[in-house]
Amino acid sequence: MKNEFRLKKTENMWGMYIPSFDNTGIVRTGFSTRVGSVDKGDSSSTLTFCNGMGIYPEDIGFCAQIHGNRVVKWDSEDTRFADGIMTNKPKVALTTFYADCVPLFFLDRRNNAIALSHSGWKGTVGNIAKNTLCAMKGAYGTRPEDCMVAIGPSIGRCCFEVDYPVAEAFHNAFSFAAEVIDKKDNGKYHIDLKLSNLLALKEAGVPEDNIYTAKYCTKCNQDIFFSYRGENGTKSRMAAVIMLL
Repeated sequence: MKNEFRLKKTENMWGMYIPSFDNTGIVRTGFSTRVGSVDKGDSSSTLTFCNGMGIYPEDIGFCAQIHGNRVVKWDSEDTRFADGIMTNKPKVALTTFYADCVPLFFLDRRNNAIALSHSGWKGTVGNIAKNTLCAMKGAYGTRPEDCMVAIGPSIGRCCFEVDYPVAEAFHNAFSFAAEVIDKKDNGKYHIDLKLSNLLALKEAGVPEDNIYTAKYCTKCNQDIFFSYRGENGTKSRMAAVIMLL
């Protein structure tokens, strides 16, 4: 896995960005940290982080994030039922929220289109990674081989412990399930959500050299990130942002 998320200070907040994306000159990216939290349902804290990136309220596009696998255009009414949004319009800051789930950033360099998808375990099993590429193909003619994809900070294999029904769902969904699931002595299972998305992206046709993965586990690194599992259902979130320039 290519690790490619770096910390930087934006005004009074520490956030992360994806150098390989930002260095294209096509997009700006961001991922907030504990320093300047983004509270669930609190638009003002979101705006504080985005303003630090030079992004303003009228620029931001959200979706409902219902732990599904649907991806739609950011300005569609269907964002109420979606976990991923996409656009080919500049100055639209696609924004989604996290506290253990997996952020997926997409950049189609050939067609100047972007997407941002929220991949919890249900979205991962539903292959939201592939669905995002399919939605971008339908909307913008995107080809997987032209895409860069970044897999952001999320709960790691070390900490994502589940019962058999969740492990079974992964076995039923993916031919590579044995590579991403560990059975533990206590009868539980540990699943690698980031690797699951990476392998799904490769199966969908994205070259592995074009996939960048954050090394961080959000639960292990609670000095930097919020963790829903590690903090008893915290309402604080990290914001993921990508915008065409």
